[in-house]
Amino acid sequence: MEKQKTWRVLSESVLFHGLRADEIEALLLNVKYKILRYKRNEIYTLEGMDCCYVDMVLSGCVTAYMVGDSGKSLLMGKIGVGEVIAPAFVYAKSHKMPVTVKADADTEVLRMSPEELLHFIDCNAIVRHNFIACISEMVVHLTQKIHMLNLMTARQKVVSYLKELCRQQGGSIVDLGCSRQELADSFGIQKYSLARILSQLSEQGIVTVEGHRITIRNMQALRRL
Repeated sequence: MEKQKTWRVLSESVLFHGLRADEIEALLLNVKYKILRYKRNEIYTLEGMDCCYVDMVLSGCVTAYMVGDSGKSLLMGKIGVGEVIAPAFVYAKSHKMPVTVKADADTEVLRMSPEELLHFIDCNAIVRHNFIACISEMVVHLTQKIHMLNLMTARQKVVSYLKELCRQQGGSIVDLGCSRQELADSFGIQKYSLARILSQLSEQGIVTVEGHRITIRNMQALRRL
C-alpha cells in the first residue's frame, strides 16, 4: 500500500481518529513499525499463542474464532480496515490469544511493538483517548456476546440480529453481511438450526429470505418477538 493511502487509512482508524494524515506521518517518523501482508485464508495467529504486537488492519479483513474440543466453531467477530487486532490482550499479564485469527482476504497490517504504542499513549492525548475507547468497545462487545450466547434461545439470537441489521442499515431490506455458516457460527448454533428459524419466520409472514438478502414484511411482528 502506498504511503499516502496508508496515512489516509490511519487517519480514519480507531487508534488515530481525530488526527490529520500529516500529523500521523510525523508521529510515525519517531517510532519503528512495519507493514505485514497475509494471503486469504492464511492464519494470522492461533489460539494460545502470545499476543506480542500491536497490529492494525490497513486493508482486507481478518476473522477471530474459537474452536472447541468437538470441532465446533464459534465466530467471535470480524476485524476490518482501521481496527486493532486484540488490543485488550497485548498489555495483559497473560497475553495468550484466546482466539484463532485468519485472513478473510489478502490483508495488510501495520505492526508496532507495545512499547511503541505506549510512546504514542504517553505523548498524545488523542491516541490515549482512542486506545481507552477501543478497549472499552471491546469490553462492550464481549459482554453482549456473552449475554447472547448464554441467555438467549437460538430464535432470540436470530431475531435480535435482524432487528440490529434493520437499525444499522436503516430499512426493511437488509443484507446479512456474511455467509449462513458464518452467521450460525457467530450464534453458536448449527447451520440447519439457523435455516429452520428463518424458514419459520418466513412461514409466519414476518420475513422473506432471498440468499443473503432478507426483507422484513411485518416489522411490528418482528419487534414483538
